[in-house]
Order: sequence, then C-alpha cells, then structure tokens
Amino acid sequence: MANGNVFVYGTLLADEIVRILIKRVPSSCDAVLADYHRFSVRNRVYPGATYRKGDRIKGKVLLDLTHEELQVMDDFEGEEYKRLTVEPCLLDQSITLKAFVYVWVDPEDKDLFGSWDYEEWRSNDLERYEAMCEEYMDTGINVT
Repeated sequence: MANGNVFVYGTLLADEIVRILIKRVPSSCDAVLADYHRFSVRNRVYPGATYRKGDRIKGKVLLDLTHEELQVMDDFEGEEYKRLTVEPCLLDQSITLKAFVYVWVDPEDKDLFGSWDYEEWRSNDLERYEAMCEEYMDTGINVT
C-alpha cells in the first residue's frame, strides 16, 4: 500500500507526540486547511476539527507516512475522528497536495466550542499528554 501525507492541527503538531506514536519525526511542511475550524472539546485537552466554510486551520503536513504509521494514527485517533482526504495549501510553496486529515465525527457535537490554542496546550498540557501517549503505546488502551 502507498505511503501517505497527514495534515495535523492539534496535539500532533508536537514532534514529541509524533515521536512517541510512530518512533520518528517525519519531514513536514507548514500548511493551511481551508474551510475547516479547530474547536476545543469539552473535558478534553485535544481539539476536534469540522468543516466550516470560510474558516481555516493552520497546521502542518507530515510527509510520506508508511501504511503501518497511518494505521497507528488511525488507532490513536479512535472512534471520535474519521479520516478524510483533503488538499491543504503548503505555506512555503503556495501549492496544495493531497493529505489525510482526522476530523471530528459529529460536527453537531455540543462538546465542540470556541477555538483550540496549540501554544496554550503546549504550555499547560504537553507533559501530561506525553505521559498519556506513552501509556497508550505501552498498553494499547487510549487514555486520552
């Protein structure tokens, strides 16, 4: 099966988290995904994105993930997310490329609110989230 790119916009922006999950930090490019919004999710430290015309999410594209690495991402994201194919715009080249993105399954979910802030999460929750991800990788039980 072919390798794939993944647009990330939340906790997977942190190289530390990606390294825990797939045991490496792949090449990446800063990118923007048009017509999506990154929400905070009530009682969670990670965001959920849904389609919202006119909005945009700044993130990055992880390049050339293997089939096995994509399976790890699928398992990690779990049932709250679905994987879609999108075409984010690379900021340094102003071109688009095909990539997968994990979006919140229920765009009408009442737990989605406001906007999620990566820098705030990084300052307040990264260490704890790293520990949760390490536990997930050790046990296979999603503790997020």
